[in-house]
Amino acid sequence: MVGKVEGELYSKIATLKGEFDVLCIGELLTDYITKEDKPLKEVEVFDKFFGGSPANIVFHMKNMGKKPLLITKIGNDADGKFLLKTLEKYEIIQEHVKIDKKRETTKSFIKRHPVTPEFEILRGADTQLGLDEIDISLVRKSKVVHTNAFTLAEEPTRSTVLQVMEEAHKQGKIISFDPNYRRKVWPAGEDHLAILKKAYAHADLTKPSIDDAREIFGHCTPREFVKKFHALGAKIVVLTMGAKGSLISMGRKAISVPPEQCDAHDATGAGDLYWSIFLASLLDGDKVEMAGRKASFAATKVVRKHGAILEDREYDEIAAYMRLF
Repeated sequence: MVGKVEGELYSKIATLKGEFDVLCIGELLTDYITKEDKPLKEVEVFDKFFGGSPANIVFHMKNMGKKPLLITKIGNDADGKFLLKTLEKYEIIQEHVKIDKKRETTKSFIKRHPVTPEFEILRGADTQLGLDEIDISLVRKSKVVHTNAFTLAEEPTRSTVLQVMEEAHKQGKIISFDPNYRRKVWPAGEDHLAILKKAYAHADLTKPSIDDAREIFGHCTPREFVKKFHALGAKIVVLTMGAKGSLISMGRKAISVPPEQCDAHDATGAGDLYWSIFLASLLDGDKVEMAGRKASFAATKVVRKHGAILEDREYDEIAAYMRLF
């Protein structure tokens, strides 16, 4: 039996119209991932990858046959040119990627880890996206609007994104929010819960990882975490727990989705692929439990390797798995 919250989601999805399946607004950055299995402070050699959670979702969606769009800001530097070249290579729309001539492209330095990667962030142009740089009509042209807590860390991008979320809510779009909050990324002394609550006033779906939940609330049980996200205003919560699977909650109803077993090497980007497949699955008409099962399978493709981008054959394998159900 479908509950009220779940039923409202399906009804909303069934009536969605738009040229774009998903409009992602947030960071596009370079991930520098360690080649050596050492603490980050001791590492000397890195591999450079396309990165940024909203950008990863756009990349995955494009490769799964959906039509995504990215709004972001990068620097006019070597890293920015590397990212634009990657977007061009994979035929991802660049029209709404803004260039900051003063700030450098944001960079992430990551120590590979099968569960919780160590990282440092050099924040740059992605924090400087102004509302006057946004074509707000893109919200009307999109079915889903997605963003994250990393994007809300600093002004003016924070206010810009919150206003985009408000507009999407007014227009009846599905709003997806990744609460990937990290204390070290936000300015000292910020009341992060107050800012997250503003985002959750509009969000339909949220996907915290267990690490996100601990960073936001401290130590709790998974079901306690879920209750806390609902208390912030989240309607449907998808808590991912790595090797322990995921917990999908609609408030009164919660579903446990078992993990897909695999040999994990690096968790970087796994959550982005999970969420990409989850959203794609919902747009294809799947119920939330089936979307969670398909997403869990897909995430195993990322944790076996380094970097968030998959090979064409791996996307084909995910698509073949999705067609089985």
